Amino acid sequence: MLRLFTGAEVSEVIAWARPQEALEGDSDVGLSVSGQFRMSNGLWVPVFGEETPCRGVEVWTADTLVRWDWNPPEIYKGFDAQGRRRKFDRPYTPYEWSQFYYLGTSIRSFIEAVRTGSELWISGHDLRQALEVAIAAKFSALWGNVPLKLPLEDRSLALYPSPGRWLGADPTGHGQSLEDAAAPWAGYKPTA
Repeated sequence: MLRLFTGAEVSEVIAWARPQEALEGDSDVGLSVSGQFRMSNGLWVPVFGEETPCRGVEVWTADTLVRWDWNPPEIYKGFDAQGRRRKFDRPYTPYEWSQFYYLGTSIRSFIEAVRTGSELWISGHDLRQALEVAIAAKFSALWGNVPLKLPLEDRSLALYPSPGRWLGADPTGHGQSLEDAAAPWAGYKPTA
């Protein structure tokens, strides 16, 4: 989301994490990472591993704030007479496929890309970039909050997901039955 909001790549990560035993492990199980991400356009963006009042992702400059929390983004531009950020109301078209959640929309994007040659909404490059940022954050924290530049020089660094996620479980470790996985797709028809 940071790359989408800023139109830039993450170029440096400084992070801290807890608990220590999770930080020293090979996977992301139980790991909570916070940090500062420097973007290639010069912005520094704080990232919080713990729940915050607004949650999601926030990117701000001296006069602008963009906030996203799995809903349409909120955009603030400038200040009112009391010095508070002024919300920029922008109408968003409701997303017709929202009942399928993120995995359904990813699959729909893939089908449309194959069918029409369009770009994927989330590409392999996007996923690779996210993984490299996660690896950099873990090792920055592990090595004492050292700044790590991206792309990482040491390509042997790794971070593995929790074992259940290898088998299709959600982040809490709960698997999904074939019936549950198929249910949202009942009646799906690709657009013509």
